[in-house]
Amino acid sequence: MKIIKQNKSLCFLLIVSFIYVFATIFFINPLREKNNKLEETKSEILISQQEQKYIQTFSQNKKLNSDDKLAEDIVLSIDKALGNSVDIISINKQYEQSEDSNNILLEVIFCSNLKEIFSMDEKFQKLNLDIKTMKIENSIDENNKKGNYICTIIFEVV
Repeated sequence: MKIIKQNKSLCFLLIVSFIYVFATIFFINPLREKNNKLEETKSEILISQQEQKYIQTFSQNKKLNSDDKLAEDIVLSIDKALGNSVDIISINKQYEQSEDSNNILLEVIFCSNLKEIFSMDEKFQKLNLDIKTMKIENSIDENNKKGNYICTIIFEVV
């Protein structure tokens, strides 16, 4: 007791040190551990969100690429089906977006006689293409002779 009375400041410092160590061991360290666990959970959530965004972007790109491949396949099949019987001038691919879906419009322009133009319906049915619009115009060649017609057909690919 004499020592405590003589060194009150030292005793006070010892009590404060003991309280600090006690508080650190029993209160602050568990809070730090919980905080570290929360930080780990937060980083895991952020990583999973980034992965989900990447997967969504990848799947959308894959869908667009598959739509492009579908359109390219249709363009090639149209060219193969019509190439022998008519003179294909051009095949244009356009994208049309609506609220429900994205559609691809294919515009096929070719030159032939009327008999061949009207016999194309069977070939389009084999390709599962429905004609959206069809426009036929007279074609005049260098000798000002009529005979061939320019046909423009638009298909809607869903």
